[in-house]
This record gives sequence, structure tokens and C-alpha cells, in this order.
Amino acid sequence: GRYVSKRERAAMSKTSLADDQNNESISAKTEASRVTINLDIPQRIRFRLDEAPCSTLPTRVSRSATHAAGVNCVEWSPPYGQLLASGSLDQTVKIWNVIDAEECLATINHSGGVKAVQWSSDSHQVASGGLDQQLLVTDVQTTSTLHRLKHPSTLAALKYHPSEPFLLLAAYHRSTILCWDLRTESVVHTYRPPSGDVLDIEFIAGDDVTFASSQTVSTQGSMDNSVMIWDFRTAAPLSHQVYTEAYSCTCLRMHPGGSCFVAQTHGDYVAIFDSFKPWRLHRHKRFEGHQSAGYNIKCRFNYDGSKLFSGSVDGSIHVYNFHSSKPDTKKAKTYHRIHREPCTDVAMHPVLDIMVSCGWDGVINIFER
Repeated sequence: GRYVSKRERAAMSKTSLADDQNNESISAKTEASRVTINLDIPQRIRFRLDEAPCSTLPTRVSRSATHAAGVNCVEWSPPYGQLLASGSLDQTVKIWNVIDAEECLATINHSGGVKAVQWSSDSHQVASGGLDQQLLVTDVQTTSTLHRLKHPSTLAALKYHPSEPFLLLAAYHRSTILCWDLRTESVVHTYRPPSGDVLDIEFIAGDDVTFASSQTVSTQGSMDNSVMIWDFRTAAPLSHQVYTEAYSCTCLRMHPGGSCFVAQTHGDYVAIFDSFKPWRLHRHKRFEGHQSAGYNIKCRFNYDGSKLFSGSVDGSIHVYNFHSSKPDTKKAKTYHRIHREPCTDVAMHPVLDIMVSCGWDGVINIFER
């Protein structure tokens, strides 16, 4: 080989030392910039754990957080709600601390608008997906991507299995529901509704073997398939004549008491069904007064199921007494047109007297007493 002089060897040694120092500096900067989220329960929540959850509705917007585009959904982390996740059309999922501030702790990036966000039962993972046809499962503490699962269709809804946290149901447009096994990143069950885009999924009957799905109603013949009941283990449909009205149902929610579930319809009302066979529709009881036609408006129960919350196309929040199905007229003025555009989701905190709402105006409102 070529002779290397002492001067060249000395220069090479200095360059090597500088490279090593530079690499150490880059590594240190990378480590310092890596996001780590604390999952400990805040003191404010710990003080309330020995008490019954507050049933008083908050009356004022104490602060707000924002996305760069419309927000489709908000989800408190289970079981105590120390963190909040929001999914937006700005192609991001944001993890927030809204208990004491409106601090964004981390941002999960998609390449398309986000339509669904779901926490794992231990709050260590958050699954998300939407228009980019990707299902991301993210480690919340480190914000690293654990799984990236692709499918050639828009993802509309997500639901972790109640007792097997490695199983994740994903509802897609084009009449497909897949059950992913996150241990192997493989599909273990496929459920195929006869027609329509799948809009939502929900485990019902308080067990882990029966779930409901809702699909779009586009023709007279597809009305029978608007809400379907499935056997999770066999992927067999148990019923497809639960709801025969000519309206699509955009949101399904199980009542905390386990006796029934509800469906947000495009008929400007929320329908009620028994959670056990034959999943009877309560024809003489419904929650109506809000506007939901043409939009993906969600509804939710509070912790004990005594109240039902719904967003509305006019930007308002509507609160209903579950037992009487009548609207809470005392709060109607307080929550009237709280958003400039459609209010898409509302979620009461599981422990504290805090409520959040989101809308197509990109705003997340935090309500307190």
C-alpha cells in the first residue's frame, strides 16, 4: 500500500477524534430531544379516587387547545383519564395534558387525516388511523411506533379486545372489519358486512365475544345491514336486522350498565337497543333535539350512564337524561354553539368534573366548574 507520512497519520488521528466527538454530540442531542411522557396519575386525580366520580356538569370553558384543521375525536386515557388523545384532519394525533394546562406532550404524524384514535386498556399504547390507510400503534411513553399496519382502504374505527389487549379490531371502508394480532402483525379474523362502508364498531353485552358494527345506508336494499351483530370468535353475523330505518349510524356506544347500547343516526336522533339477543330496538324511546344528518357526530355516556352527550352540526353540545331521554334544558344555553363549526365529539372525564369537546373548527374546549 501507499506510504503514509507521520504528518498524514497525525491529521487522520485528529479527524477520527473529531468524528467520534461529533457522533457523541449528535447522539446526546438525539437522546435529549426524545419525548418521554409521564404516565403517573396526577395528584388532582389521586385525591378523588376514593370518592364517587363527580356527576356535576361543568359550566364554563376554562381553556382551549387547537389543531390546524378539524378534530374528529377525543379520547381520555383509561381508567383515570390522566391524558387526552385527539385525532384531526391535520394528519396528526396529539397527546395532551389538559388536567392542569393545555399542554401538548407529543404529536403522532400520519400522511392523511385521522378518523379514529383508541387507547389500550393500560394507557401504554394508542392506536390511530384514517385517510392514509395506515394503522399506527404508538408507545405513549416514548412516542415510538410499535406497529405500522397497511390496508388499501380508509380506516374508520378502532377497538381493542376487552380481555386480550393484543387483539385490535379495525373497521375499514369497503365493507371490511379486520382483527389484527399485534404480536405477529397478522389478521386473525375478517368480518365482511354485505354492503356499505363500515362506520363504527363496539363490543356489547358486557362480554368479549359479541360486537356490533354500523354501515352506511346507500340503497333501499342495504337498510337491513345498517347495524349488524357479530360473533367475534367465528366471524359469523348473528343478526343484520337490528335497525331497519333508512339512516346510517355513525357512532355506537355501550351503556356502562351493560343493559343496552345506543347508535347515533343521521335521522337527528340517537336510537337505543338491548345489548342481548334479539337486540331489540326501543321504538318509543330515543334521544332527539340535536342535528347529526350528513356528519360523523359522536355520542357518549358519562361514567355511570345517567347522562348521554352528543355533538351537533350547529356546533352545540346536547345533554340528555338517560332514563327519561329528555334534554337537559338548564344546560342548553351554556353549551349552545360552543364551536363555530360542527361539534363532532364530547367526552366527560371519568373522575373529575372536566369535560372536553372538539369540532371541525379545530378547537378542543376544556370545560370546568
